Amino acid sequence: IRKDGFSIPIIFLTAKDTENDMLTGFSVGGDDYISKPFSIKEVIARVKAVLKRTEKQNLSNFKTDKLSYGAFVLDFNKKELSIDGKVIELTKTEFELLSLLAKNPERMFSRENIINKLWSNTPYITERTVDVHITRLRKKLGTYASLLSNKTGYGYRFNTDQLID
Repeated sequence: IRKDGFSIPIIFLTAKDTENDMLTGFSVGGDDYISKPFSIKEVIARVKAVLKRTEKQNLSNFKTDKLSYGAFVLDFNKKELSIDGKVIELTKTEFELLSLLAKNPERMFSRENIINKLWSNTPYITERTVDVHITRLRKKLGTYASLLSNKTGYGYRFNTDQLID
């Protein structure tokens, strides 16, 4: 998997518990190694930790500091969006939501995915909160509102088909 260029997390779940087996697992590219016996709670905690760690690495490996398609420019360093040379005022949450979708244009994000990414430490956030932020963001995008597309029952995505490079 690593030789093919995939950077997905790899966790070994195994009955082999010697130090040599564990070292071999890590040396061939594993991100974690869990040997039997283990509890489901431990596995869930380790999976979350590995996902959090690899997500941070993937975001730090994001090569460009701008995403631009013609008149649409999302500047990740300045934390601002400009359309036709005019800066569009976005709240922090709106910018983070737009960035999340724009950095993963081919990925469909469910409302739950978005809540976990943007509001993971905030209790009592409902799925309607995502819809409200998307609606506000679409209003601010104006003629570019169709960049944020949704598929009923699946979620939202950044629709690059609507952009002219």
